[in-house]
Amino acid sequence: MGPVLRTAQRADLVQMAALEARLFGASAYSSEALRQLWDLFGPLHFVADDGAGHTTGYVLGALALGPEGRGWILALGVVPEARGQGLGAHLVATAARALAAHGAREVRATVSPGNGASRAVLARAGFRAIDEDPHYFGPGAHRLVLALSLSPEAGRW
Repeated sequence: MGPVLRTAQRADLVQMAALEARLFGASAYSSEALRQLWDLFGPLHFVADDGAGHTTGYVLGALALGPEGRGWILALGVVPEARGQGLGAHLVATAARALAAHGAREVRATVSPGNGASRAVLARAGFRAIDEDPHYFGPGAHRLVLALSLSPEAGRW
């Protein structure tokens, strides 16, 4: 049996922070930031649980204020041992459906141009590059900005 996807709970934050640090090192969200994001957007955060209480992946969704109806995928992570099995795609789809249910008409994400795995997962989900910013997170922190339409005309969602 594969991992079970479920809404993240406060108790999941410790494992999410450890996985975030393992995957993203110095660029990882801190435990404090993860807690605050969960306080704000917890119903839009999902974890993949292997059934033995271990988090094998997670996605952090957020909904921006304003009339644009814009959601965000702030982070997506899958343990290396679970990659290549569709878990990242399942997490992205789960977050997109939840964001659509909360009124989002578009979902955006940022990704490092060198992160081929994340770019591929997002492209398969229908995300397309709409901007490129060489200093998105500050000097030298290059990111592609990707967008996914959740409109009924776009289908899938």
